[in-house]
Amino acid sequence: MVKLSKTTMVVAFLLGALLLGFLGTREGFMQKDAGMPMDGPAMGPYDTVMGGWMSSEHMPVGGLPQNSFKEENKLMFLVGNETKPECCPAAFTTDSGCVCLTSADSDLMARRGGNK
Repeated sequence: MVKLSKTTMVVAFLLGALLLGFLGTREGFMQKDAGMPMDGPAMGPYDTVMGGWMSSEHMPVGGLPQNSFKEENKLMFLVGNETKPECCPAAFTTDSGCVCLTSADSDLMARRGGNK
């Protein structure tokens, strides 16, 4: 029986792993080229389902109504408010300044949106 040193076994293992990595089977990209139609079988059970709030609720054309969350199932707040540096400090900020709150907005937040 031939005795191999630990160093020889480690080097042989690394060479084998290296050869297997270069010569073994490789996977390619699964995505299609840009602009190609996305045909083919679905990967999951819900891939072909068109449902949820995005497919059934259309966005209104034009501006959004301010505080439309008061309407049922709407979650918009501070949509039409201005943002200016003069309104700082405020709780809501953007890259162009702070959101200017109206008295109605302040009252609504003080009442936690009617959720006391």
